[in-house]
Amino acid sequence: MGQYGPSFEQENLKSSLQAEVAADQLCAWDANTRRFGLQSLGLLGPAAAEHVPAMAKLLEDEEPEVRRAACGALGRVKGGASDLVKALRDAEAGVRAEAATALGGQALPAGQLTSLASMAKDVDQEVQLAAVKSLATLNQATYLDQFMLSGFPTVVRAAVMEMGRCPLARQEHSSCLSTALSHEDASVRLAAAQACGELGVQCKEAHFRALTMRTSDPQVKVRRAAVQALGRAAPAGGTRIPAFFKDKEDSIRHFAAETLGSTGDEAAAAVCAELLVSDGPAHVKSAALLALGRMKLPAWSPQVAGCLHDPDLGTRLAAIQALSDLGAESQAQELQALSRDKNKGVRQAAVAALAKMGSAGAEAACSFLEDQDPAVRQSAVRVYSPLHSKLKASFAKAYVELVAQRLLDEDWRVRLAAVVALGDLDARRFAEELGALHQDPDLQVRRSVGTSAPPISTKNPPPFRRAMAEVSWVESLGFLKDFEVRRRARFAEWLEAFRGRLQVERRKASSAQLLVAQVKAQLKERAELDEEVSKRLRSFASRALARPEDWSCEDLADADFLSSVQLDCAQQLAEVSRSFKVLLENSEPFKDLEAVSREGFKTILLAEQLLREAEAKDADCLSAWQKHEALCKKHLETQDLTGLWSSEVAYRRSVAKFGDVSEAAHQKAAGLTRKLREEGERFRALSKRILSDVAACMASCYNTLARTANEASPYRQPSAALELPRLPDWERPVPPETALMLKQGTVERQQGLLRHWRSCHLLLTKEGSVHCYDGLPEASGPVWSGRPGEGASLRVDTAARTLSLYPAREWLKQRWRLTLRVATLEELLDWEQQLGSHWRQGPEVQEVQEVQEVQEVQEVQEVQEVQEVPADAERPWPTEPAEGELGDSPEVSEIQEITAEVPDMAETVAAQGASPALVACFLGDSDEAVRNDAQRIYEALAGEEELSEAD
Repeated sequence: MGQYGPSFEQENLKSSLQAEVAADQLCAWDANTRRFGLQSLGLLGPAAAEHVPAMAKLLEDEEPEVRRAACGALGRVKGGASDLVKALRDAEAGVRAEAATALGGQALPAGQLTSLASMAKDVDQEVQLAAVKSLATLNQATYLDQFMLSGFPTVVRAAVMEMGRCPLARQEHSSCLSTALSHEDASVRLAAAQACGELGVQCKEAHFRALTMRTSDPQVKVRRAAVQALGRAAPAGGTRIPAFFKDKEDSIRHFAAETLGSTGDEAAAAVCAELLVSDGPAHVKSAALLALGRMKLPAWSPQVAGCLHDPDLGTRLAAIQALSDLGAESQAQELQALSRDKNKGVRQAAVAALAKMGSAGAEAACSFLEDQDPAVRQSAVRVYSPLHSKLKASFAKAYVELVAQRLLDEDWRVRLAAVVALGDLDARRFAEELGALHQDPDLQVRRSVGTSAPPISTKNPPPFRRAMAEVSWVESLGFLKDFEVRRRARFAEWLEAFRGRLQVERRKASSAQLLVAQVKAQLKERAELDEEVSKRLRSFASRALARPEDWSCEDLADADFLSSVQLDCAQQLAEVSRSFKVLLENSEPFKDLEAVSREGFKTILLAEQLLREAEAKDADCLSAWQKHEALCKKHLETQDLTGLWSSEVAYRRSVAKFGDVSEAAHQKAAGLTRKLREEGERFRALSKRILSDVAACMASCYNTLARTANEASPYRQPSAALELPRLPDWERPVPPETALMLKQGTVERQQGLLRHWRSCHLLLTKEGSVHCYDGLPEASGPVWSGRPGEGASLRVDTAARTLSLYPAREWLKQRWRLTLRVATLEELLDWEQQLGSHWRQGPEVQEVQEVQEVQEVQEVQEVQEVQEVPADAERPWPTEPAEGELGDSPEVSEIQEITAEVPDMAETVAAQGASPALVACFLGDSDEAVRNDAQRIYEALAGEEELSEAD
């Protein structure tokens, strides 16, 4: 034996020994033993070919079961074809059927094929079916025409299906297929219709006549198959499809029209056009119109337009749909005439069709803008909304004036559609009209003005944006509340669906573990039982061998027969027990199966952790909203907006974090779902492999299970799989625009000792507070915030295009100022106008520049003092200044006073360009975090001074 198992020679030797043992059983007096020997030889396959003559002799056995087993064994060994042909004349139908099946796996000459085909005259249905399947397996479907006259519909159906699959057979016996279309059995007619479809363009006139006659067939499936076959036989068969337009089933008429429309044949279009002018039923005209529309042949649009004024409503709607599918611009005027139709549905359908007809359709749709019904007017306005209709923007812009007039419509849905259309068309010149809708009585219209309005540059704010800025913060609170309710509802829906998925997956994982445990327990019990039975048989046989000495030799040999049989059975059961134990202890599939089961539980636990994280962020978002809502209700009486902006920004940041976490959770959930599905498929494959190994082991050792193992699969799929709930799509929540903001935009701010400029986002609230952000407000906190008050001032330098904001405290005016630079002079004047209503104007720019020059001279002197220190001298570690060292100056006392109020003042002072001496004031703070920040900032400022010295 090699390293990985028995060698090839050992396997051949084992097979030969098994074949010899099985061949010896063929001569046994017991029928079951002979049958078991035949089955064992059949399992060996072609390796048992030398024993074919012995197996063929058993075809004349007196027991039918033995003869049937002999046929099966010869079929698997692939030998004894001539003997199997003789077995086709056996008296037992089961033997004949088994012989016919066995011949299907062997190469047969023409004479033997004829004998197999002669089974069409057999009186048994199973025999005929076996012969049909064998001929199909041998690719000899041309012999199946003899089975068309069988008295069994199942046999005829099987023959027709196999002939339809074989190109040569369906051409050679095409007449048989046309005859089968008139068979009394519906399944045969269905198979014949499908086979004719396989013929395609090779169908003949006889097939067309037979397929057309199926219009009166009582079975819907047969009529549908006939339509499909005629469609595949187009163009010759396409002209026969209109006969099915008269079908009583609407689904057949619709399928016939769709099938005919896909052919695009001119001859078939002419047949449909003739039906439009006939006096037939209305549903026939509707089907013909649908087919003409699907053909995409605009030349037939005049015939279609002739049905626009048909008295039947369904016909008129079908004609409108056909013109829409054709895109017939030449018939736009005909559709415009339908504006006087009494039916609202007809007018709406006409408007939708005009959207697909280019410039002609856009002109004709104007007639519907004044319709008496609001729904029709709304549909007409939507025609000119390029992002919501089929009309191109270049055609729609010519009618923007008419769309703008619908802003004054009495119905709110029409006004809403007009706002959306103007937003799609980027109609900037109607900003005043859009701004006037901020007082519209309908909430949807007011919100649509802010979301669907055209984007305008911040250099020249549009009137409608100014109007939106006038929306009260109370109304803004209502917008946010609606958003929060929708956000929670969508998240709850997604959470419920995902929990349902996890519940199903957990049930499947638990079931998998139970399956593994049950299989192992059954194998262990089976092995122990076989071992115990083997021991008992050996004990019985040993006691039976102890006999008196006066027995004759003949009697002694006969008595030893039963004991030897018991010993053989004991040995076989011992081998079975050992095989089961090896399979249980050393089977790799078992180990893989348990590993996959454990991995499934780990994946489920990871998914549950994702759910908990998303729920925690949802709770944070809800908490932030409740705090903001409570603060808003508190200010309802005073109308004081102080603190509302900070509260709303905190809520918006919570929403942004929730959006990040929920989006990541949704993506990971999709990935985990795919992983669970792959693990489930792998588990199912491993379990199938294990059960197959067990069944193969049992089949090879138990003679009573040999037939079961050969004819039936050891593994069955579950009858009904657990169905997973659908996981809804997830969209990132985006809060509506705020009403607390007066103006915002991108500017540059001056920072650091080097006074370099950096891009930032500046925001002005309605109460006059100014906030400066490095990014969007929802992303991070402000780097500078100021509120107007006594002593606060604003200074403007038009030459440099700069704005300087000074807080209220006098000593911080130079150190804590915020200097901003804008891109254009117009933007500077706009900011000055908005800020001027809250911040008072300071002294002239020249005075400010003089103060700044004095300050810069002082900083240069400080740098020169630092340069006098030797380069190799070690810089002393910053320590808390001694009492009285900095201390009597009002500047230092003011810093110490503010430090107690603002813990992060040290970092803010450094960000505004403070010197190391000022930062050192924070080294003695009572808070350890403040002291650590002061040390870090001091080192950074010292590093900047060293860079300045190097420069």
